[in-house]
Amino acid sequence: MCRFIFFVSFSLLSLSSCATKKNTLVETTLQLESGKFEHFRIEVENKLAAFGFRENEIIKDVAADKLTIKSKINLKDLDTYTPIMNPSNLDFWLAYRIDDDEFRTVDFSSIDIEGFRLTIPNAYQVYPISVFGVCEDESMLDNITLKLQKGVKGLPKSKWIWSKNKTDAHKRVFFLYLVKTNGEDDAPLTEENISQSNISNNEYTGEPMVNIAFDHRGAKIWADMTTKAAQDNNRCIAMVYNDRVWSCPRVNEPIYSGRSALVGDFKEEQALEISNSLNVKRYKYKFKVLSQTVKEL
Repeated sequence: MCRFIFFVSFSLLSLSSCATKKNTLVETTLQLESGKFEHFRIEVENKLAAFGFRENEIIKDVAADKLTIKSKINLKDLDTYTPIMNPSNLDFWLAYRIDDDEFRTVDFSSIDIEGFRLTIPNAYQVYPISVFGVCEDESMLDNITLKLQKGVKGLPKSKWIWSKNKTDAHKRVFFLYLVKTNGEDDAPLTEENISQSNISNNEYTGEPMVNIAFDHRGAKIWADMTTKAAQDNNRCIAMVYNDRVWSCPRVNEPIYSGRSALVGDFKEEQALEISNSLNVKRYKYKFKVLSQTVKEL
């Protein structure tokens, strides 16, 4: 049975996983979309209840579009609680290659952006074939993306996405990918299609990894995506976490098991945080965490 493993590297906010059964008050203040208080209140209450957190007070500040959630929890449950206020987005997209037919008529010749190096043409294939450009300075990535969106005409329906970390043999540059959107805002497969996420240790390296099991619909989509990628000259699938590509591996064979695993250079606590976050699922409405405090009672 084939198993698809993504090699990733990332870091998240480190949280205490203390097993002490101390009662604590967690106070989180969120900035919401205007007019979405009632919708969000119902959604956050349902998520908190689903994870067993029922002692909550929700305070609205309509004038400032803010919502404050006060929850009484055990300190040992903080690693489970925090992702509910900071859910993660995980998207799977088929990735374009620089030699795809769609780019034969696209004019990249006028692209001259400071700090950005286009990898087309890539005659010697210095970089992976799904990489369209590279940059060394992370502070420049957003600006480069905006200029590419405005400057490159004739692209197929797609979206530019940068790698999470610097990569290549010497980890010197960020990679720029172009993923197939087919005109859709939402990826064909997301964390919404994950039925369960947990952690274990890699049997070969002993390092922690995050195991993913897709639900019935997700397993079918995953099988279709990997089949299409494998049959299309081993096309890559970009795995995008919070709008950055963690990994973009080539698919050699279709995967029918409905499972995958995230493997990276991280500690067990970080793997647990990612796993818990993927179990939460994203919210329907956008918001920003302004502050979060934890006090012992």
